[in-house]
This record gives sequence, structure tokens and C-alpha cells, in this order.
Amino acid sequence: MRYRAFDHRTGLRVSEYALGTANFGTGWGAGAEPDEARRIFDRFAEAGGHLPRQRRQLPRSPRRPAHR
Repeated sequence: MRYRAFDHRTGLRVSEYALGTANFGTGWGAGAEPDEARRIFDRFAEAGGHLPRQRRQLPRSPRRPAHR
């Protein structure tokens, strides 16, 4: 795994790849079950990754148009 500077002022370095976690869990009717999500995350960490990407905003409803 390669790393990059996240912020040049602090010297914080993060992995070049982030692990998207949008498909962790099955609350939306699809996605990885907890055991499978744990295996995916563990493999990412074993490869040197340490930047999971979480989405704080819920997806829009298909009936509600995007704001422009």
C-alpha cells in the first residue's frame, strides 16, 4: 500500500486507497452481511489500508429529485 500526505501542515499520511463502506450492512435490501463486511475490512487493513470512507448523508429517495 502506498501512502500520501493528507495534510502537509500536520504530516498526517493516509493510504492512497480508501475503503468505501456504503455496501456494509443490508438495511437497504442489499449489501454485505456483518461477517462478510468484517472480512473485507480486515483484508483492507492487512494490506495496509487505514482510511475507511463513510457516507454521512443518506441516499436520496428515488421519488425525490436532486437539489440543483
